Amino acid sequence: MARLSPFFAVCAANVLNTSLMRSNEIKNGIPVLDEHGNELGKSSIAAQRAVGQVIGTAFIQVYCSTFNFKSYF
Repeated sequence: MARLSPFFAVCAANVLNTSLMRSNEIKNGIPVLDEHGNELGKSSIAAQRAVGQVIGTAFIQVYCSTFNFKSYF
């Protein structure tokens, strides 16, 4: 369990940091654009999904570096 403590600590820090730094975007939404770059509006659901993807990617990176796997990302 002691070997996994740094892993859980880094994952928790990534979740907190990303969530706090992007809280304004989650609350107010991020711009949604069409294929021509015109803004259609703002979406908080898109912001939540984007933050979730960032957290998931950070988790995979920490997992690979903690357990010495080669990263293919």
